[in-house]
Formats: sequence, C-alpha cells, structure tokens
Amino acid sequence: MQLSDDPVALGKALAGDITWVTGAAFETRAGASASALVSDGVAGLPTSGPMAAMLSTGNAMIVTDPNTSGSSGADLGGSPYRGNSDFDVTVLRVDLEVPSTVNCLVGIDFRFLSEEYPEYVGSRYNDAFIAELDESTWTTSGSEIIAPDNFAHDPSGSPITVNSAGATSMSQLEAAGTTFDGATPLLTAATPLTPGPHSLYLSIFDQGDRAYDSGVIVDNLRMGTVGNVATDCVPGAEVADNSRYVGLGDSYSSGFGVAPYFPGTFEDSGPNNCQRSDRAYAPLVAAARGLTLDFHACQGAVTKDFYGARNDTWGESPQLDHLNEETGLVTLSIGGNDAKFGDVLAECLLGMELLPFNTCYKDDKVLTPVREAMERLDGQTDSPSDITPYVTLYRDIRRAAPTATVAAVGYPHFYPASGGDRTFLPGGRCEGIKKVDQRWMVEKIDELNSIIETNARRSGFLFANPNPSFDGHELCSGGEEWIYPLLSAGRIHPTVEGQQAISEAVLTELDDSGFETFEVLPQQTVTYSFVVDSPKEFISLVTGWPGSDVSLTLISPSGQRFDRSTDPAGATRETGPTHEHVEVSAPETGEWTVELFGLDVPDGGEPVTLSIHQQEPKNAAPTGVITPRVEGNSLVLDASGSSDSDGTITGFDWYISTAETDEVLQGEKITIPLNTDEERTVSLVITDDRGATDFQDLAWIPVDVVPGSSTNPINLRSKGVTPIALVSSVTYDAMTVAPTTLLVGPGEAKVRETQARGEDVNGDGLLDQIVHVRTQDLGLSTDSTQLCLGGTLNNGRAVSSCDSIRVK
Repeated sequence: MQLSDDPVALGKALAGDITWVTGAAFETRAGASASALVSDGVAGLPTSGPMAAMLSTGNAMIVTDPNTSGSSGADLGGSPYRGNSDFDVTVLRVDLEVPSTVNCLVGIDFRFLSEEYPEYVGSRYNDAFIAELDESTWTTSGSEIIAPDNFAHDPSGSPITVNSAGATSMSQLEAAGTTFDGATPLLTAATPLTPGPHSLYLSIFDQGDRAYDSGVIVDNLRMGTVGNVATDCVPGAEVADNSRYVGLGDSYSSGFGVAPYFPGTFEDSGPNNCQRSDRAYAPLVAAARGLTLDFHACQGAVTKDFYGARNDTWGESPQLDHLNEETGLVTLSIGGNDAKFGDVLAECLLGMELLPFNTCYKDDKVLTPVREAMERLDGQTDSPSDITPYVTLYRDIRRAAPTATVAAVGYPHFYPASGGDRTFLPGGRCEGIKKVDQRWMVEKIDELNSIIETNARRSGFLFANPNPSFDGHELCSGGEEWIYPLLSAGRIHPTVEGQQAISEAVLTELDDSGFETFEVLPQQTVTYSFVVDSPKEFISLVTGWPGSDVSLTLISPSGQRFDRSTDPAGATRETGPTHEHVEVSAPETGEWTVELFGLDVPDGGEPVTLSIHQQEPKNAAPTGVITPRVEGNSLVLDASGSSDSDGTITGFDWYISTAETDEVLQGEKITIPLNTDEERTVSLVITDDRGATDFQDLAWIPVDVVPGSSTNPINLRSKGVTPIALVSSVTYDAMTVAPTTLLVGPGEAKVRETQARGEDVNGDGLLDQIVHVRTQDLGLSTDSTQLCLGGTLNNGRAVSSCDSIRVK
C-alpha cells in the first residue's frame, strides 16, 4: 500500500469502472497521512481490481502493523469541521457520470476499523464513517452524530461506528491481520441513482477526541439496473458476499445487442467484439445480490471456448481459466452456437423457404447438423469432435470451482409455438419464417433446454429456464417483444426486458434450489430418505461442502450399500476435495437412504448440500401419419393412423401453407375447402403425453384429370390410358415432380414414363406436366368419385392430390 494525496487516484481505486469517475477532491483532509491506496489484501480488500481507497483519522499506513497496542493513533490536530465534536476529519468527494441505463448505486464495499473497540462502545467517543450522495449534510453535537443523507447506516439508521448494531456490529475477529482492535464485517451499501452527473461524499472523523484512531477501506463501487428501485435498491449497510461471481457463456449471456457495453468489448471501442452489456442478466444478478462480477461471456462462444481461445484475435482466454476455488457463483448459457441455431435461421430465410413446398425443418442442411450437435451435447455420440458434451463441461466447471453454486441458463423461445405473423410479409409470416418452422424452432429450443437441464441437474447444478416468462413476448406474439428482430443489431437475441426476465429466472432458481442442507459433525452420520416411485434411467446424487471431507453412502430399498469402497456394478462415483457425485443406473424402486458421514470435519461441524436428480426413462417420439382424402368439395386430413409406442398422443396441430397464407388448425381430423388450383404444404405436428413431437408433411399439388374436360370422364372399359395434368403455378414447377414416383388411384397405378411430357394445359404461360396411366390399372369402381395420386418431388418431399371424376 502507499500514501496518496491524489483524490482522483483514490476515486478510481474504489470505482468498479474508472470511466465513471470524472473528477475528485478533498473537501477537507486531516493530514498527509490520512489517505492511502491499498493493494495488499488488507482486511479482505480490495474486493475488485488492483486497488482500494483507505481514509483514516490518523496514519493510514499503520493498518498492517502488528496489533501491539490498544490505543494506536495520531493526533493530526484537526479542528471540528461540522459541529463541535468531530476531529481529524477527512471528506473525499468523487464525481461520477452515471450511464443512461442505471437506476441504482447497487453497492460500495467497505470495512470500518477502530482502536476505540471495545473500550469505548456505548460512550461519547464514537468515531464514524458516513457515505452520502450529491451533498454532504452531516453534523455533530456533543456525543450526537446527525447524518440524514447517510446511505451506509446500520440497521437502526445510525452511522457506522463502534456502536453499530446487528449485522454491522464490530468484533475483534474481523480486525485480524491489522493493527486495529475491532472491525465491522465486510459491508456493502446501496442507494437509488439517476443517470447523469453525481457526487459521492465519503467522510471519516474522530468523534469526541483526536486519539484512538479509526479507518475505513472502500472499494468496488457498482452501478446498475434493478427491477424495482423501491425494493431492490434500499439504502443501508449489510454484510457483503465477497465470493466471486463469474459470468460465462455466449451472446445470450453477454447481452449481445443491448448497448451500452463494458469498455473494450465492442468493436467501436476495441479490442474485441464480445459485446458484454452492463444490462445483460449477469450484471443484473450481481446487482441484485450485491456480488462482485467477473464477466467473460462472449458473443459467438461455443463449448470449445471454455478450453481454448477460439477468438484469439480478441485476446479472450479460455473461459474455464476464470474459475478458481474462490468462485462463489457461476452462470452460463452455452450450446446454442454448437447447435447451429444461427445457421438454421439463415437457411430458413435464404433457402427459398417462402415457397409453399419448402420447410426449413425438412432441409437436410438444417436437420442433420442440428440433430448431430444435439446428440453430441447430450453425450450420446463421439462426433462432431469440436463440440464438448455438457457432462464433460459441467464436470470441468465443478473441478475448477469446487465450492461454487452453478446455474446453467436455458434459451428463450424466438417465436410463439402456435406461430406468429406480420401482415406485411408474404403469408403473414414472422421475420420471413413459416409458422411450422417457427414451431420447429420452439421444439428444438425446448429439446436443447431439456438436454441442458438434465445434464445440469445430474451434475448438482441449477437450471434457470427463461420460458415460460417469455410466453407472449416472442417475436410476432402480439405482446411486447423481448426478442430483437432478425434484421436489427440484436438479431434474435433478448432485449433489455428479455435480459431482465432471464435475470429474474436465475434469481428465482438461486432462491429455490431444491437442495437439501445439513450440518454434519465430526464422526456423525446424518441420514436422509427419498423415494424412487417408478422405473428411472438413473439417479444422480451430488454433495458439496466448504472443506474437510464428508462421505456419501447410499442404501437401496433391498439393503444394497453404495459407498466409497463397495460401489456395485451400475454405479459411478467421483470424489473431489469438496464434493461427491454418485450415479446409479436403473435404480430399484422404493425408499432409498442417504448417509452423510463426517469423516474429517472441524469441531463445529460442516455444512453439506445434497442434490438428487431422478432421470425419467427416455421417451420414444410418436410417429405421425397423414391420410388425405376428398369428400365432395372438401379436403379431409386424417391423422388417426398416428401412434405412440410408449404413451398417448395429446395434440394434433396442422399447419396449412400456401403462397399467400399460413393457417394453423387443431384436431385429429380436419376438413378444409378443396382447391385443386392451388398448391399447399400440409404439415402435421403431433405431441405425446411427455412433450415429444413428430413432424410430418405433405405437398398438395393441383392436378387436372382429363385436361380440357370439366367433368373428367373415365371409361373403365377403355383399354387406353387416362391423362393427368400436374399443373404449375408461379411458385411451383410441376415439371419438378418425378413421374416415376407417382402412384395413382386405389390400384396404385404407375405412370407410363415414356408418355410424360410438358404442356401448358390452362393457357397461363406456364409449363405443366402431362402424365398417362393405364386406365385398367387405376383400381376404380363404378361408384368412384375421385382419383388421387401420390409421389415425390425431386427434393424428396412427398406430394399428393385428388381430382373429382365421373366414371362411365
């Protein structure tokens, strides 16, 4: 540490972001020894950055001297400054420029130390520390200190002194390692704040005499946005949580698109473009919890970036490198880029998906890489090798931060599940995306979130799901949208309100973790029981403790023991310095017993947390079947042939798309008007009783049996052929239908390929495809009223159609 008479240096040392400090000055200063820069971890400070500021009523430099005297101090000769009983007064003013988004000074860390403890507790000798905003109004009168604008007060509203009450009370233990006889815990204080210029006043003084000095070390001034200033930004000192909060992950964690950004993390300010926003959910969580945030989320991040610097030109180190034994909280969203969500959106927009017969979810360029990435993230396959499975990543996070609480964060829905629209786009589609493709993206996000949750819970981590908070706030949902539009700077990322909603989901999960907690004494066995009430794929139990060693033993309903020496087949165990993780495959049903044994714990006992996750058996997806038929002037779409091998089907959703419209209908069987002149895509989405879905689709193409005739007569006694026109439109080229794939009529007659040809049968200037089928092969009867066909487009998509006929 070093003495400092530079108020600006002191102001920047205590600020979490030096760009907030526009100036500083001493309103008064007791003497040359009254202020210093602290860099040696004195009394647990600094809590952030390399320096903290210290103010003293005597010589600040003696703070690290051995405590060999109960009355250390220096009479600096300071006369009363604000009354008749304050001596050796120092008032530091720090001028701040508050960003436009800030509504709260969410915290300033400090520890008050004094030689007056414990001799003068309750007396008129009552040295004090006071923090005020915009004006300094405190005064003294005899033994009384009047400080109406002090926001760093104790629970009784009084300044921080040797008489401080409650959690702010002083003790000898808190002063350990310093020359002082007593100190408060590490405290933090907040106060409401508005954007623009402000001044912070920090005051310390001897009360009643100039001897028995006191000091205060101040650091980590934090400004941010809270949801409710009245409840989340309440003045008053409280004990600070000095554990590090490390925010990791991708653009959904960094706050991509939500300006302003932390200095140096936006391309306009350099040196990188991670776009770490001060309104992302991690800074909001830190503000709400009063935590010191170490923020390293970065746009574009993938799982491999936790191990190596993919964005090496930006100077980003591997994200795991920011974790250590002092990390108290970790949050992260990761996997969206591995799962190719950005590629999906690009393909849906750029892959001609506005055409009626194209749906991006059926495009192999989308479907295959997404499926492979999901399987790899879930640890089901060994490729793609550039993706790290969650179970591996979460294990390595636990090893790097063994005592941290870890919350994996899911992804919000981009679109409403039922499909949204904007009327100025073709077919009323949202951001150019068809409603069925919107639904598919919702299902894929839910699938990824389920994979994240399963692997997080089995690892003893929390899972924060922003859905259903985003319900009604997706793009084109009709409500306030919490997702930026595709063509904006924030393209398909949460808005300010969206980031706030994610922060609330994280805070809710932190408040209600569902973990069991125990206090285990030396050589004590604490027992806990839980029930496996139905067959499970596996159960996973994770214990955690601050230090020492607590062993975990499981006893099955039949009495089989699972402990460190006798884990039977089907069980795995990892024992770390401060955690133990046991998994049992295909566990017995019935009541299980957990035994926690204090193998090597301190006399006062060891706090232990226990998380239990029971994984349901894998759910076989249902299988959808579309059976179309014509009834009079209606097209009937029947899904009654659909099935679910391990459950029941609970939902049937039909997405009917044309060149101009998107329509969503529900029911096992639906009836829509028959239009033989317009092509349609019929997509069926079925949902089973555990939420799994299957997508099936059918292209309904316009046909004209016996072109040129309005009645379409077919003579069953004819030995010839029946002509059928596959009719083109401006959005559909009938010549792309492979004629050899067509099967026509109940007899599934094949097309005579040699007689297929192109011809404009309706005079619209477009080439239609004429095919011929042997009449005797059609399988028609005298009461047949329609002729249907099925086949395949040249892109592999199924097609079907019918036309009315008259049999003679």
